[in-house]
Amino acid sequence: MDREIIAHGILSNRMRLVTITVPNSIVEYSGIGVNVGSSYESRQEEGLAHFVEHTIFKGTSRHSASYILNCMELVGGELNAFTNKEETIIYTIAPKGYFLKSSKLLSEIVSDSVFPEKEIDKEKSVVCDEIDSYLDTPSDAIFDELDERLFKGTCYAHNILGNKKSVRNFTSEDCKEWLKKYFTTDNSVFFYSGPMSYHEVESKIEKIFGGYRTAKSPDKIKTSKVEDKIFNEVINIGNLHQSHVAMASRIPGIDSRYQPELLLLSNILGGPGMNSRLNMALREKKGLVYNVETSTSLYSDIGSFVIYYGCDHEDENLCRKLVNCELNKVNERSFSQRELDRYRSQYLGQLTVALDSREHSIMSAARSMLCRNRILTKKDVEEKIMGITPSSLQEAAKFISPELMSSLTIR
Repeated sequence: MDREIIAHGILSNRMRLVTITVPNSIVEYSGIGVNVGSSYESRQEEGLAHFVEHTIFKGTSRHSASYILNCMELVGGELNAFTNKEETIIYTIAPKGYFLKSSKLLSEIVSDSVFPEKEIDKEKSVVCDEIDSYLDTPSDAIFDELDERLFKGTCYAHNILGNKKSVRNFTSEDCKEWLKKYFTTDNSVFFYSGPMSYHEVESKIEKIFGGYRTAKSPDKIKTSKVEDKIFNEVINIGNLHQSHVAMASRIPGIDSRYQPELLLLSNILGGPGMNSRLNMALREKKGLVYNVETSTSLYSDIGSFVIYYGCDHEDENLCRKLVNCELNKVNERSFSQRELDRYRSQYLGQLTVALDSREHSIMSAARSMLCRNRILTKKDVEEKIMGITPSSLQEAAKFISPELMSSLTIR
């Protein structure tokens, strides 16, 4: 197998460029990552970052929505996008040979989208339906409800989708202004994975994105400090066959010295392996849940550690006791070196499998450049994980002790 070559740099217009050269590849991935998401929205703008991501495909001054939607599809490719709390990603996947077509399309979309009112009105209904679909799915809605409480007082508290009232008030001018403010060269990363070298991509992108906006984008809106209050709340919907439970604590953000330890603890307690501690305690030994999982969300200045499970209503208290028992174990008893070595080996193996996906690899590199202004390579991650010691792992566990865990139940 040919060795992949990762490279990055800055174009003459100050836009960053990340490439992964994969010799003999017959597929090309291209896209733009922008440092803007729901955490940049004012109260009146809630949901606007996501709404712009939806409507940015609805036409430019040169081409209709139909042209944009068919441009990559008709060659067997794909045009897609997603938004989170701090990023917006727009990307294409296409057979080798269509890089110019896809990169010109991306440039036109981010530079010249006109957001026709007719299309805006149609998309409002689509997004409102999307909001309803989340509310109708407790296993999804619980995470948004949790964030509203866990991050209360910060820019991370509100739902990425926004609310129906805010969405219905969006106008074409709102979308254009959002694009003008945040879709700028200093705020963006262009990424590519395929057979071309960094310099080949650079020479083409320099021309294609020569007219991309160069104004400096504003920072996210300042908010008050996160509240320290621990909450235990129940939302009674009725007619649900099980209770959905999320337990969570606030943890430091993406640059924390404890980041590797917290990621490893998440994997140990409720990662994808069937041998995770919570899966063994709640499912394999007791048969109380179908699914139990942990996740970490790491933002620029704060984060969350979340445990989620669904169980029968009468098993809520027992499940919580078992979860607290596992949290106490990682807090009260230090891992042996043998245990740590085994957990590190499993985690690094899972990382290797995940990075075997080229889409995952280039997205990870681009997002790393967006939030850190450098590429965090697999080797970098491995070194951080290998630097974990039993004492540092137990020290990080203090962030997820039972007395710091808030909980939200939907039943």
